[in-house]
Amino acid sequence: MLEILKTHILNDLVWPDFGRIPSKDRPILTYRDIAEEIEFQAGDFRIMAFASSHSVPSVGYRIAHEGKTLVFSAIPAPQTASGTMWETPTP
Repeated sequence: MLEILKTHILNDLVWPDFGRIPSKDRPILTYRDIAEEIEFQAGDFRIMAFASSHSVPSVGYRIAHEGKTLVFSAIPAPQTASGTMWETPTP
């Protein structure tokens, strides 16, 4: 997915590649692959990506912080291996 984004969006034509500016040694952003349905920490936030049943490869995200949870997806009922995202227990 990251290569698709770099090729078609973060290509300095549509949008700058923030992984190379201001320099490759000190980028504004660093990118990493995120495994689906495996929660990870980013600061005080717990984040989990999940596959979306869509016409193109896509994922949604569950972001939890201080007892509150946000689910972001491009489709209304995102699917996980254990059912819909709404049925997946919150951390």
